[in-house]
Amino acid sequence: MNDDTPPPLTPSTPVSQPNGNGGGSEGGNGKKIALGCSLGCLVSLVICAVVGYFVYTGIKNKVVDAAASYTSEMPIEIVEPATPQAEVTDAISRFDAFRSAMSSGGTPEPLVLSESDINALIYNHPLFEDVAGKGIVAIEDNKLTSTISLDLDAMNIPVPFIAEAVKGRYFNGVATLSPRMTGGQPGLYIEELRFNGAQLPREIMEGFRQENLLDGSSETPSLKAFIDRIEDIRIEYDQLKVIPKTTGAGN
Repeated sequence: MNDDTPPPLTPSTPVSQPNGNGGGSEGGNGKKIALGCSLGCLVSLVICAVVGYFVYTGIKNKVVDAAASYTSEMPIEIVEPATPQAEVTDAISRFDAFRSAMSSGGTPEPLVLSESDINALIYNHPLFEDVAGKGIVAIEDNKLTSTISLDLDAMNIPVPFIAEAVKGRYFNGVATLSPRMTGGQPGLYIEELRFNGAQLPREIMEGFRQENLLDGSSETPSLKAFIDRIEDIRIEYDQLKVIPKTTGAGN
């Protein structure tokens, strides 16, 4: 390999996340709680896997072709759903009460969020201000589907020739996610992923489908404590349901 060629990366290799707050505040940590990870986490995972795929095959010049295939020169418009203020207030109230009870070691009622509730939180809760306007969520066939549009110049891409290839471009895509328990631990898994209308290479998708997007919670003690207190997470009757363990369970 040339000196400017980085070592192979895999979908499980973390990519540094941009931090709009300039530090690891509790508010920044909380952004990951509701849906498992921020939209930036998902795109970083994609970048990491694409880098690994092309570096491993040694076909560096194909990165430019990949950038054209999977990214766009323009963002897509993400329109905030029209939600009555009373429903927004109710979703925020239930979400905050659940978080507060979980943090204090109590056993709240299960958190049940509809598609409308999730989008209301994304666009109106302070914890999600960094992703508001960048994505919208739908619940279909017991899976979460997120349409996203992210400015890649705002991502901290660690490989110079990849960063240059996607300069001034956007990730516009649709991710289908499946929340479920695996080995007694809550998980959020990518089922399907399309960017700019194109599917990622099969080799990349096979790795993604095994990757639990909640695994990074161990890096943040408060988030790990929250995740460890979840008894079950699933979509049921077109609603995301998060069930806490009873007080003292699993501790």
